[in-house]
Amino acid sequence: MDGFFDEVLDRVPLADSTLRVLSYVLEDSFLEEIFQQHRGSCYTKVISFPTLTQLICDALVQNKSGRRIFEKANQEGSLEASVEAAYKKLGRMPIAVSMALLSAGSQRVRALFPETCRETTLPKSLAEFTGIVVDGKVTKGIPHRLKPLRGQGRSLLGGRGLVAIHLESGLVLGMVGCEDGDANDVRFLPELTQQIRAAEQVRRLWIADRQFSFLTTLAQFEKAEDAFVVRYSKGIPFERDETAAVGKGQDADQRSYEEEWGWLGKAKNRDRRRVRRIRVNRGAQEEFTVVTSLVDAERYPAVDLLEVYRSRTSIEYVFQRITEVFNLRKLIGTSPKATLFQLSLCLLMYNVLQLVRASIASNNGKAMEEVSPKKVLDDLRDELITCATILGVKELTDCLPQPGSIDEVKRHLAKRLGFWKKRWTKAKRHRHRPDKPKRRGGHDSAYRLLNKAREKP
Repeated sequence: MDGFFDEVLDRVPLADSTLRVLSYVLEDSFLEEIFQQHRGSCYTKVISFPTLTQLICDALVQNKSGRRIFEKANQEGSLEASVEAAYKKLGRMPIAVSMALLSAGSQRVRALFPETCRETTLPKSLAEFTGIVVDGKVTKGIPHRLKPLRGQGRSLLGGRGLVAIHLESGLVLGMVGCEDGDANDVRFLPELTQQIRAAEQVRRLWIADRQFSFLTTLAQFEKAEDAFVVRYSKGIPFERDETAAVGKGQDADQRSYEEEWGWLGKAKNRDRRRVRRIRVNRGAQEEFTVVTSLVDAERYPAVDLLEVYRSRTSIEYVFQRITEVFNLRKLIGTSPKATLFQLSLCLLMYNVLQLVRASIASNNGKAMEEVSPKKVLDDLRDELITCATILGVKELTDCLPQPGSIDEVKRHLAKRLGFWKKRWTKAKRHRHRPDKPKRRGGHDSAYRLLNKAREKP
């Protein structure tokens, strides 16, 4: 049968490459080590952490429900406990485990990433920095299965994560999670910046929306000789330096801008800091304003800073892709902890897809922006389902070779992904996006509702 397995895998190069990467990134010993280090009071009785992780990954990639995957695994013998036990194990998953899985797994993916391939390239004036974009992501539409959540008329929020992505590669670097979907993202920034800085020693340019423009937040961004470009919030006083002349120019879209120097915060505020403020005239629309710690206009032109801030939308595309491509709208678990584990796995699976895109682009002399992640995943999903149907999940897992070293995995990707299909061409992204429509209706935090139920006598 070995020849038959080899023949099947030879005909599905996307699936073969992805399974090889996943076997390296989600190696059993690696997953078990993460679980043991961060499990807290959680323990393993029957269902191991590697087994549960593999089952959730199968559900995400094949776009199937958790119950369907659990029942099939139980029937085939790879899940030696009941479906109910699997759901309870998922619902108790420690947040620290979800965070560590994403952070450590992302480092493994980055080690495989083609060095010359970039999703976004920083301007030459900012080449000394590594671009990091931060934003929050909340899981929505949590199922109303738990008793305290039944009968709730409004949509329920699951866990919330503050996420950081590497701008140049487009890879997710890490996340700080919280069970309360209504929590403020800013409170998790110190932990996130510490987590990202611990990975490698480089100068970072932090890019964030206006909710991160407060003085204490900017102080976090400036540690370790880092810098920031953040959208300005009118709630923070700005005192202009009258001795510095106002600079004027036009951005890449031929819109006029003014740049001025001054201080954010009142004179008595100990976190007060000198910044450079750039205001862009958008006609009938609200004036667009960013502030930055890079005050040298000759060394760091305003046009470059505005263009870098525009790249902040890349994190929104990440969230959009994991929601649509990995169907994050359909939550498997019913507790906030379960939704955070699914979110971390979705982000890690996105990184694997990003690596496959980069390998295809690099091997075929194309830019990453030319390769559509959704179209590649559609073909990948078809190939994975074909493999699972013909070979069976357990047999497929058993026939795969050992993960091997980083160099061996790289050579495998170069060999298997050296082909191109025209239908993978990505549609060009519009530079100007329409304004988002205002959302109607409200929501509740599942975490707060569950806590209220526990407090009742």
